[in-house]
Amino acid sequence: MTMLPIPWKTEVQADLTAALAYIAQRNQAAALQPYDDIDNAASQLPHHPHLGRTDRIVGTRELLAHPDHVVAYRVDASAMEILAVMHTRQLYP
Repeated sequence: MTMLPIPWKTEVQADLTAALAYIAQRNQAAALQPYDDIDNAASQLPHHPHLGRTDRIVGTRELLAHPDHVVAYRVDASAMEILAVMHTRQLYP
């Protein structure tokens, strides 16, 4: 099985950085665990692209990366892309 690279959309990286910076303002240690969990979950996707469940939006999947965060991504035969990292209380786009 060929591993698919998994690029992160630039705005997703910026949103994640901002969210974790917000958490870190209140508790720096608390911001590290979600980051590690999200990073670990995303690093599994090239090896297991269908790990996440079929998402609410047709053609996408979502993976619970941390009790409070979901990674939304798209995968097809030749490409994969992380579309969003959202807090579980966040409204879905």
